[in-house]
Amino acid sequence: MESATIDEIIEKEDGIAAWLWERWRVLESAGLDRARFFTIVAQYKREIWLWLMGERTWAQCCSGLIGRIDRRIAGS
Repeated sequence: MESATIDEIIEKEDGIAAWLWERWRVLESAGLDRARFFTIVAQYKREIWLWLMGERTWAQCCSGLIGRIDRRIAGS
């Protein structure tokens, strides 16, 4: 069995960041490009890891990530 690092799980082309980007494409019209989105998601990896380990719900994970993204867009 091959294991992946949390960075790979998040950042690979078939990872969590790519999956989210395909569903949250509206962020592009708000001025967020794919590369910046991937960076933000990668910086959120501790919370994603907690979700993967069952310590956070998907709603908590997404809510926190959207808040982080919103702050980054507003600060641009």
